[in-house]
Amino acid sequence: MKETYRDEAAININDPRAKRTRQLLLQALVELAAEQNLNVISVQAIAARAGVNRATFYAHFEDKAALIEAAMRDAIQQALEKKLQVSSPFNQSNLCLLICAVAEMLRSTRNQCRGPNYASYPLVEAAVQRELYAFILLWLQLELPAEERLQSSLELIATLLSWAIFGTSLQWSREPQDCTVEEMAKQLMPLLLHGVSSTLSHHCALTHKPEN
Repeated sequence: MKETYRDEAAININDPRAKRTRQLLLQALVELAAEQNLNVISVQAIAARAGVNRATFYAHFEDKAALIEAAMRDAIQQALEKKLQVSSPFNQSNLCLLICAVAEMLRSTRNQCRGPNYASYPLVEAAVQRELYAFILLWLQLELPAEERLQSSLELIATLLSWAIFGTSLQWSREPQDCTVEEMAKQLMPLLLHGVSSTLSHHCALTHKPEN
């Protein structure tokens, strides 16, 4: 039976000690994953490698799967930030950079997950899509003035872009020899820009609709 020590209210995520403990647990997982199959790594082993007890582990993460997902999210965020800052202008060249970053990330992770750890790859895919959506939504929110935002439209655009980029990048990661990542991005760009342009036009029409 899984232990349930977790008490989120008892943890201040801004506390430097809590942040350090979280990083120790994440690093312990990365180190152990390099040595053995993820499926056989126990919570006890992770806690021991991090130098904490099981109760401390469960105070930060519900279970091992939650720790794995957190590690993936951190890796994805760092990979995206190396290529592109969310404060960068929303334009064609930066969108191309984002596509390339996601595709290369999926290919790299797919190669790393070969063998006994391949069962964890669907978790990677799901985490990539979620982080990509969050990145694009924040990107759009920062790009458009507050008075011109219609949240539902921004969410629709972020959904459109994230799934189009994710799906195409995932397919490319499986067969990267068919074309370079830059060629794939250039093929995808016209479709993305057309979809975004159409949705943004509708967005602007709605936000500037005169009141009766």
